[in-house]
Amino acid sequence: MADEGALVNRIWFRVDGAMPSITPSAFIGDQLPPDGTYRAELTREDLLARGMSEEYAGQNASTVTWTLTGGTSVMRWDGQHPADCSPTYSVAGDVVRIVFAGADGCAKDTIDVRWSPDDDAVRFTVIAASTPQDLVEDRAWLERAWTRIQ
Repeated sequence: MADEGALVNRIWFRVDGAMPSITPSAFIGDQLPPDGTYRAELTREDLLARGMSEEYAGQNASTVTWTLTGGTSVMRWDGQHPADCSPTYSVAGDVVRIVFAGADGCAKDTIDVRWSPDDDAVRFTVIAASTPQDLVEDRAWLERAWTRIQ
């Protein structure tokens, strides 16, 4: 195929049957996740396999350390493009809303998630994001085990 990237690097919508879903009761949205410091390893290969574009995967492959403190947070990206983001988060109905204001050099985004405890980690499932492309990219980096380190 001459331009495989044009076929692969796009948003795909399911048209056959219902989308598989996680049992809503397995994830919590009406409470904040526990305060603490969490870490996740985002590899370029994993991000690509999860649907992220080549450019975005290259920019976001990193070890990410995320400190949650009662609605404020600091997210440190230690990859090729290091950054510190300071998203806020709060309960918004039956989801936890994470807001990247865009004022700290990180892209502006609003992400609605639910979370669940997972042994020594927290897992998130992304319910909604600012745009359809953000939804794909946010799911790629956020939906994983975030291991508690403090």
